[in-house]
Amino acid sequence: MKKRLWIALFLLALIGSVVVSANGTNKPKRVNPLCTAAHLTWLAQADLDRQITLMQQAGIQWVRLDFAWFDMEMSPNVYTFSEYDRIVTTASAHGLRVIALVTQYGIPPFYRQDTTNWMSPPANPQDYQTFTQALATHFRGRIQLYELGNEPDLDWAWPPAANVAAYSALLKAGYQGIKAGDPRAKIISAGLSNVNPEPFVQGMYDNGVKGYFDYLGFHPYSWPRSPDDTVNAMQFGRLARLRQIMLSRGDHKQIMVTEVGWPTFSGGVDEQTQATHVKRIYQKIEYEDYTYVPIACIYDFVDDGTDTTNAEDNFGLLRFDYAPKPSYATTSAVRADYNAHFTPLNP
Repeated sequence: MKKRLWIALFLLALIGSVVVSANGTNKPKRVNPLCTAAHLTWLAQADLDRQITLMQQAGIQWVRLDFAWFDMEMSPNVYTFSEYDRIVTTASAHGLRVIALVTQYGIPPFYRQDTTNWMSPPANPQDYQTFTQALATHFRGRIQLYELGNEPDLDWAWPPAANVAAYSALLKAGYQGIKAGDPRAKIISAGLSNVNPEPFVQGMYDNGVKGYFDYLGFHPYSWPRSPDDTVNAMQFGRLARLRQIMLSRGDHKQIMVTEVGWPTFSGGVDEQTQATHVKRIYQKIEYEDYTYVPIACIYDFVDDGTDTTNAEDNFGLLRFDYAPKPSYATTSAVRADYNAHFTPLNP
């Protein structure tokens, strides 16, 4: 009798372990969506370590930052990557992955259309291709995602005026450069603004960009309103419109949200509302209508300053002195939810 009881208990335990194993392996696969934009270049190592550690503790998986071309190529075809090596090494040591943003502005003056204007785009896309190839070659296997450009649909970011044909040529050149340097790296097209992105995306396809990016980039800012707002022009739901344009062109790629956020100042939202909206972003892309968004990068990690009347100084998950806002704890809760319900997938 005791032997039969022991066998029965053993079988029950075995069945239970099989069920647990099945449940674990049956979790849907998706990329960890937690990302923050950050300004990490030229920080003292102690501050860099502190910020990266705080990201890790919050469960953040990805950090998006500018890889400033002018910092790395002081004279033609002479590259210095040491500052970015330091950042990538520090992030990797803490289990974070880097999204490298290579903007069309802030480039060496000898490559600009207008040598006197810091915001001027490259005169020749071939120069961008040469640089991106050198960059990807140097960081081969260490950087998985590159974002090529930032809001080129806005005049300020492509002076004197946004030019979809010129940006499309730059994207094609950058794509070829990255893939030549690291064939396994993935390319995100420039994060477009939420002002009027649909005509620009149509124009990109008209200029032959299909096949020259792995993810479409977008910045669905809606502040000070909720990401659930459907009334105003600037709304998170414009993602769906871009998705329809892509599908109408036979393109089933996903969309990366490379910036989204809410400033905690008089013209924005309070800190608790910021936390509520950050949580909703991840609910919407993990469980609701926007599951074609693998990653959402909250802009940004630390407040850029202390001016309570300036939006740019107040987007952080942390205040300027690193004191956490409620949204910092929100990311930890999102990470716990992700770990409980999903199986990690690489982009």
